[in-house]
Amino acid sequence: MEENEMLRKKITAWVLTAAMLTGLGAAAPVTAFAQTAEDVQQNRCYINGDEVRAYDVEDTIYVVVDDLSAYGFNVQKSKKSVTITSGTNGYYFDESFSPNTESSTMGTGSVKTSTIKGKVADQAVTLYTIDNKLCIKAEDLGGLGYTKYDSDKNIMNIYSTQAGYTENTEHYRNITVNAGDQTGTIKSFQGAHYDPGEAGSATSKAYIELGVDMVRTHDIDGTQGDGRGIIYNLVPKYFDTDDEVDLNDPSSYDFEELDKVIDNILATGSEVYFRFGASQNDDNKFPEEGTEEWTQFLQDLTTMAEHIVMHYDFGWDDGYYNTLDYFEIWNEPDLQDFWPNTANQYYEMYNSVSKAVEKLDPTLPIGGPTLTTLNDDDGIEESFIKYVKENDCPLDFYAYHFYPSNNCDPYDYSRWAYHLHSILEDYGYGDVPMMLSEYGTVLFNPNAFSMADSAEASYLASLMMYLQDTPVEKANIYNRLIQTNEDGSATITKTGYGYKAMGQMNQTENRLAVTGGDKNGMAVMAGINDTEDQINVLISNYEIPTSQMLANSESHNPMIKDNKLCIPGVANWSLPIARVLTYENNAGYNLTVTDVPYDTANVVVEQYRIDNDNNLDLINTIKVPVSEDGSVVLSNALNTYSVDLLSIKPGDAKVTVDTSKNGLAQDENGNWYYYKNGVIDTSYTGIAPNAYGWWRVVNGAVDFNCNSVEANEYGWFCIRGGKVDFDYTGIAQNAYGWWRIVNGAVDFNCNSVEANEYGWFYLRGGKVDFNYNGLAANAYGWWKITGGAVDFNYTGMAQNEYGLWHVVNGMVDFSR
Repeated sequence: MEENEMLRKKITAWVLTAAMLTGLGAAAPVTAFAQTAEDVQQNRCYINGDEVRAYDVEDTIYVVVDDLSAYGFNVQKSKKSVTITSGTNGYYFDESFSPNTESSTMGTGSVKTSTIKGKVADQAVTLYTIDNKLCIKAEDLGGLGYTKYDSDKNIMNIYSTQAGYTENTEHYRNITVNAGDQTGTIKSFQGAHYDPGEAGSATSKAYIELGVDMVRTHDIDGTQGDGRGIIYNLVPKYFDTDDEVDLNDPSSYDFEELDKVIDNILATGSEVYFRFGASQNDDNKFPEEGTEEWTQFLQDLTTMAEHIVMHYDFGWDDGYYNTLDYFEIWNEPDLQDFWPNTANQYYEMYNSVSKAVEKLDPTLPIGGPTLTTLNDDDGIEESFIKYVKENDCPLDFYAYHFYPSNNCDPYDYSRWAYHLHSILEDYGYGDVPMMLSEYGTVLFNPNAFSMADSAEASYLASLMMYLQDTPVEKANIYNRLIQTNEDGSATITKTGYGYKAMGQMNQTENRLAVTGGDKNGMAVMAGINDTEDQINVLISNYEIPTSQMLANSESHNPMIKDNKLCIPGVANWSLPIARVLTYENNAGYNLTVTDVPYDTANVVVEQYRIDNDNNLDLINTIKVPVSEDGSVVLSNALNTYSVDLLSIKPGDAKVTVDTSKNGLAQDENGNWYYYKNGVIDTSYTGIAPNAYGWWRVVNGAVDFNCNSVEANEYGWFCIRGGKVDFDYTGIAQNAYGWWRIVNGAVDFNCNSVEANEYGWFYLRGGKVDFNYNGLAANAYGWWKITGGAVDFNYTGMAQNEYGLWHVVNGMVDFSR
């Protein structure tokens, strides 16, 4: 069954299709609203993007000091002083702290200077009182980061360095992962719906690729496809005929189609999350409460449940053994279309079925009530828990559903989980696991249908990461993650790749401490595997679309009134208070991973991306050096509505550094080499010193056969037997000519006639000029030069620029 058809059934069942378009017009564009986020984002104060209660007095913004601890600041108070510093855990937001985000204005009042002394880090600041509350100027908190103030809209933003915010031209977020600090285990939220298809099929392979590890048997294909659900199709004689049916007789049951689905689920390696009950009641009411028919029907439902468990866990009727992993009782009983009778009748049914199943299989987790999104119209939200408590019913997990309802805020899923958990705690069920057994990224919000694919992928990745910190233990997405094509192939959707990215984190299930992410869309999570040779970092960059960022009271949805989504005759859904947020430093990220456990010179970073052009594709592989303190630093741009998955693995081995050998040293065979950090430096050619002199080195080895003039960084030197002869003064030869040597070094300033063992020669700039013919002088006189050498055989007249001279045996005779 195609995704659109499945969604159509769900929306039709809840009477949403017509209701949501009421007052909008079927052809009205979803983004054509009277108000926009720019209209309502006025007179607000934010800390790290979350709104905080504040005062505006004469264009100066003040923040309540007592509220700062809810935003990650460390506030130390005494009777006479207050010191405010960065928190130790980076950014966080206290769930118990809820400023009035319904209001678009900050408060005002009379400001008085307080006698209490204040400090922000080491900087003294003045504190004030407004409405008997101790306050601080918002701009003074910039000492722990920076502030930005929009005077036209009167919006003050405060950003803390500890939360990853620093002013930089790239507008990147500073994210730090501490690979040495494991904070727990990453939860797997890779639950799904629908039939995966036969083993080996394209859809089955896609489920495995996506990392699906649990499938809920609700609205599944394979059970006659009529949308009524499991119990109708498993016991058709009971529901479709007037015949008497023996519910203990295997012939009364038809497990064939459902068995195929169970086989398909098991073939993917997934757990079976069994939803007992109906999807739709086929417009038939169950017997009325308090009647004999109701008592009998209740017993019949209980018997059906027992035999379903017997078939799938105990082999009854040629069945299975130990197949069911969770047993959920009914689907959304707060809606008439799924449970057509009273809430109390559902409680009685839950009581009967849960206790019978528990008695049959005490190891099988049992739970409910699987309420629809935020619905407490008939009190079932809390009264169910109360009933379970008073009647000692099994409740091994608490199941509920959630769909986006107004402004496409990924953190709403977490906020409602905390809300429900607080009720569970009130009745002593705080340790009961919570199961988000059905959720989606569309349905309640008509505008979510127009969300770009990549936006939906980043939205999903962010909300799944946020759920990690809630009491939710498992989650089953209702979206179609794959698209079946006409040729039988299967294509993973963009949303599916967002889901897959989260599934990849299960490869590194040991969660690591992270700072720099937020709860507004820039979600970050990191993990390391058990063998500590792979670190995964997942970063999702999502923003609430501008057209969606409206408080509930300003919503474009005409069905929202008094903070409720109201559908007459169906339900009233309470809404989380819509957040109006700001975004900063989310154009990319500067990632630092500290305490990397790899003993390697570098790491290999594989970068996988989801955006308009990529479906979790490998877009880059780089080697990043590991610093001496064991950290790795890299930066990447990341556009809004994009997701990066970074896989960090060991790189090249470290080169052993032997600092005891540097320069000239002998090896074990007595040979002399030039070493650099314990390794022969074959790239070095020059002259290197040791305790015995200066030596000619060629490609790292001393050349004892060298008799030449060679150079190092200090000059040119006469080499004899490989060693600089500092005792030599004369003329020495190399490939470039003959050179004047004084105490072993070339004298480039020499312009004279000098001698060596081969004779006397004329030098210019320290080099013998074999092309010169004429007269030249030295300290001993003037000499007749022929071909650069003194011609001692010459007697006669010779001329230079000073005149004509008499030469005897090569030397000018000034006596004549």
